[in-house]
This record gives sequence, C-alpha cells and structure tokens, in this order.
Amino acid sequence: MNDEHPHPVPDGAEPSPSQQDDDIAALEREARARREATLLTAQDDEENDPLQPAVNKLKKRRRGKATAFLAIAAVALIALAWAGNWVYRNLLWQPGEEKRQDATPQPNRSDYRQRTDLGTQDTGAEASEPAENNPRMTTAPEPEMPPQLDKAHFLVRRDGSAAAAQNPVRTRQQEMTQAASAGQQPDTTSPPSELSPAAVRRIPYNPDLYVPENIAIPCSLDYRFVSDRAGKIRCTIADDIWSASGNTKLIEKGTTASGVYQTGAETGMTQGQGRAFLIITKLRTRQPPYLDIPLIDTRAAGELGEAGVDGWIDTHFRERFGGALLVGMIPDIGAWASNSAGQKDRNTDYTENSRQAMADMARSTLENSINIPPTLYKNQGEIINLITGRDIDFSGIYTLRMKNE
Repeated sequence: MNDEHPHPVPDGAEPSPSQQDDDIAALEREARARREATLLTAQDDEENDPLQPAVNKLKKRRRGKATAFLAIAAVALIALAWAGNWVYRNLLWQPGEEKRQDATPQPNRSDYRQRTDLGTQDTGAEASEPAENNPRMTTAPEPEMPPQLDKAHFLVRRDGSAAAAQNPVRTRQQEMTQAASAGQQPDTTSPPSELSPAAVRRIPYNPDLYVPENIAIPCSLDYRFVSDRAGKIRCTIADDIWSASGNTKLIEKGTTASGVYQTGAETGMTQGQGRAFLIITKLRTRQPPYLDIPLIDTRAAGELGEAGVDGWIDTHFRERFGGALLVGMIPDIGAWASNSAGQKDRNTDYTENSRQAMADMARSTLENSINIPPTLYKNQGEIINLITGRDIDFSGIYTLRMKNE
C-alpha cells in the first residue's frame, strides 16, 4: 500500500532505505543509456570518417587485385610492342639498295691492268717451227710476221659491269666491218634504233566488225566469289557491246563470260593487298548463232576500270596474332606468379626452362600464322568490268549488207 500511495516526505526528513535504492537504480539506468548512446554515436562517426584511426592499420589490405590488373596490363603492352616490332622488321620493312648491293657479288677491281693470253695472234713462230723440223719441205720459209698485240682484247674495263662481261670486246675496225656487213653506215651521231618512230599502218579489221582492245564490258557475277580457293567464275554481260564504229551490235546483252582465279604467292592475294586478280577466258552467246568467243589477256577490273576486283576484306587478325599473344603471355604470367609468392628461393629460378619453351612455342606459332593471306568476299549480282586485252574480230562470222530503207 505504501508503494502505491507514497506519502510525501517533509522537508528536513531523511528518505527511507527503499527510496534510496530506487533512486540509485534509476540513475544507473540513465547512465547506462547515455553510455550506449555515446558509443553508438562514436561508432557511426568512425564509419563515416574518411580518416581511419591507427587501429585500422592492423586490418589486412586488399591490394592483390590491383597488382594483378597492373601486371597483366604491363604484360599485354610488352607483348604488343614485341609483336609490332617483329611484324615491322619481318614484313613491313623493305631492304634498301644497300642490302641488294651486298647480296650481289662485287667484281674484282684490282686487276684492271692485268693482261692474259698474250701472244694469241703471234702465229708466225708456231707456223715456222714445224717447217724447220720437217726436212721434206723444200719451199722457202715465208718471212715472219711481226707479232701484233690487240689491246682492246686484253685490257679489262675498270667498271666490271655485267654488260662488259656479256658483250665481247671488239676493236673499232671490227665494229665498222660488222656494221658494213649489216648494211648500216658507221655513223656515230645517229640515234639508236630503239628511239626511231614506228611506221603508221592501217588497222587490218573492218571497223564495223570488230571490238577494239581495252574496252570495258560490264558483267554481273552469277555466283558469290571468295578468294580462299582457286576456281572458276562466271558472270553475265549487262549491256550490248557495239563495234569500234558504233554501228553494229556484236555482243548482245545476256552473253555469259567465264574466267578463272588462282591462289598462291604470285597470282593470289597477299598481305597488304585489297584486290583480287581475275582472268576471263571466253564468252558464249545464248542466242543464234551461239558463238564461242575466246579472249586473250582479258582481266576483270573494278567499276571504274581499275585493275583487280575489290570487295569486303577479312585480314584474319585474330587468327594471325591471337594464338601467339596467348602463348607468349603464359611465361610472363608464370614469372609474375613466381615473383609474387611469399616463400621462395630467390637464388634459383625454377621456371626458366618452362618460360623459354613457351617463348619458343609462341615464336613458332607466330611464324606459322603470320602469313595467312587475306580473304576477299564479293556477292553475286555485283558488277565488274571486263577489259579486253586484244581486238575481237567478227569478220569471219558476220557479213554486212545495205539496209533497205
């Protein structure tokens, strides 16, 4: 009853022991609550504070991912630089004249005064010797001819060029004799025969019955063209082809043209080229009189007449360099892993042989894949031009007559 309705304590009177215990408990609870609130506030401030206290230095730092990323990036840059240097030195860089001059054998220039075969024209002594030794000969010996020395035959030119080695050395008298026998005057001031103008002649064909050379014939591809494999191609002529005079239609639209494509180092596509070389061999008409027209030295060209046929080019960059880069990065990753290990014998490199083997394997892989030629794709229906290499004469097939008006 006293707890439910406590009597007020008059002034000057001391509280009872039960009231003192309740006050102490309340004070403890309030102090504990204030302490917990202070700790929570301090913890929130520590989490939001960018400057960590010195106690956090004992925490483990996560620097492995950043180190691995930087190491992989450095290895990739080193591999790209090495591959670019190798490609430039072995494929793009062309040797100059100095290398070609070193490859050609240098002639010996120190013996330009040497004389050989002296006395080849001195036949008098040789002819008189058997006459003296033969007692049966009763005729008087002929007077000996003084020996003659042909300096132009014995002296060697100082330049030692290939032309001097191929062309025999002749005297001026021999040159004049040869020129006179060929019906030419020994005039040294006359220009060489290669520079003389050619004679003008008439065209031996009827201008109404022949197609001149270097005429562009538009043709539409019948099949898709891929330059990886050698094979045949076929296209259909898209326009009528007229004679040189423009009066006679000689090749009708719809005529079929056949050609071939060859692969290889000489005729196929190589690195750096963007056009394919196609040869057209013949034409076949699809209407009477059904002609088979052979073509000589006729090549396919672009839409504007440029040599070769263009299209979409696949350089095979991933196939050429991807394998070598992957194989080349393996020893670098192994070296990085061995260096990043905590416990190891720093005086012994246990991965040297493996890294050398992987480097040799990367070099072999690059040598085998670097020469993959590009691939050209050209879809069916695209237009190419056929450039005629020779005149096409139809005089043996067609005859002309006057048109009745």
